[in-house]
Amino acid sequence: MRYILLAILFVFTNCNSNEKTEIPVRDCDNSMFGLMIEKYANSNEAIEKEIYATFNKFNLQNVKVAERYDSLTIEYKKYLNSVFMKIFERSTSDSKMDYSGDLGNPSIINELFYENKAINSFGNEYLRKQEEYRIEVTKLIKNRYLFQRVNESLRTDSPRDRYGNEIKYLDYFFKDMPPIAVMLHIQYTQNIIIQFENDYFKNLVIEK
Repeated sequence: MRYILLAILFVFTNCNSNEKTEIPVRDCDNSMFGLMIEKYANSNEAIEKEIYATFNKFNLQNVKVAERYDSLTIEYKKYLNSVFMKIFERSTSDSKMDYSGDLGNPSIINELFYENKAINSFGNEYLRKQEEYRIEVTKLIKNRYLFQRVNESLRTDSPRDRYGNEIKYLDYFFKDMPPIAVMLHIQYTQNIIIQFENDYFKNLVIEK
């Protein structure tokens, strides 16, 4: 995901480098990052409809582990959405989600998640929330393949770059990144946890 963001960021930077006037409402940041964010949002909505169709059809509301998994996902999605909106509100004064404004300014992310170049309380809360969600949902998962996918996708251990160097998770995905890229990462995270929940419910139906 980091390399995808960097590739799009390269295009984003090149598109804006030739513009010496005010950034228009619909420009490269909207066509690249913005459209991908909207794509994930639409995907999330479609998957959620499938989840609750399965949930209701097979009466999973009566299965405690299903109810627990769903409540954990709902709470974590709410948290991620609050972070998404905090970034958006700090980056633009427009409420119509047109992705104009200051969404290409990395200092907004650095100021929100860091203090004196160290991860601040808000940044640590983000890491803690992700770890707590990962730990709690993996307690409920019996399918080893799904367990592995969830664990690998959500763990906040320090990843390695292409040269094998360890980089702190938040530094790897957030530090010095433009707000719209971090918003895309958050929307991507919402998308994968919803996909995992959908797979979890399907496995429950098979096990029943």
